Amino acid sequence: MLTSKKDVFIQALEERRLGQWSLLRSFEKALEVSHLKSAPEPSSIELTNLIYRTINWIDAYYLTKMLHGNNEPAYHNRQHFSDACLALSFFLKDIPHLTNDEKLLLLLTSIVHDFGHTGLISDEVDSSHEARTIHLLKNSPLQQLDFQSFRLICSLILGTKPDTLNDFNQRYLNKPNQKEFLMQALINDADIAASYIDSLTSNLSALILIETGNKNPSNSEVDSLNSQFKANFKITTAIAKDYLGIGVQID
Repeated sequence: MLTSKKDVFIQALEERRLGQWSLLRSFEKALEVSHLKSAPEPSSIELTNLIYRTINWIDAYYLTKMLHGNNEPAYHNRQHFSDACLALSFFLKDIPHLTNDEKLLLLLTSIVHDFGHTGLISDEVDSSHEARTIHLLKNSPLQQLDFQSFRLICSLILGTKPDTLNDFNQRYLNKPNQKEFLMQALINDADIAASYIDSLTSNLSALILIETGNKNPSNSEVDSLNSQFKANFKITTAIAKDYLGIGVQID
């Protein structure tokens, strides 16, 4: 019996969440899915090694925080980074006009896009979570990137801000052939893809409520957030819609 793209995608994200895969394991699976595991170009090999170093750096950062009594936020943590990275890898394997290096930069962006997020009840009001992430990345292995690559990643991170999300996604819909607009839309879709999987939606919504200070959310509160999420956050690209089975015919 043939398995649809949607079934394969959902099974992979469910398995990753259920197994609480590490960021390293999730990235290695993403390399396999996106056919980038053996990218032959020297620049791609260098980028892949940089991503491995970045993952080690991220793990060390959170270990240090934990040793000082600061746990990761309930939702915006390495499990979320891992969901976004794996989801994105499925989208990328269906895009032939992006180079291997561009795809690797997108995977790197998905891994770091919420790095250092302090949670949705943070009292740090002087700057956005995205600006904080970029500030932290200035002391990361990403500093070994060339200026244009680092600028691209910073731009894509800023494009995930909730208050400008619809504008950035509409920009892509208006000009779908503009490469950087496509990259942003793919990152934004990968960021929320796991929450569009029915078997994961309620658990992820509960984690968001916990992160906002509701330590024991009720079923009705979770259901309400589920509805708000679907009303306010939309999947934009046809590729992501295909894998999630949203308004398209699945093979």
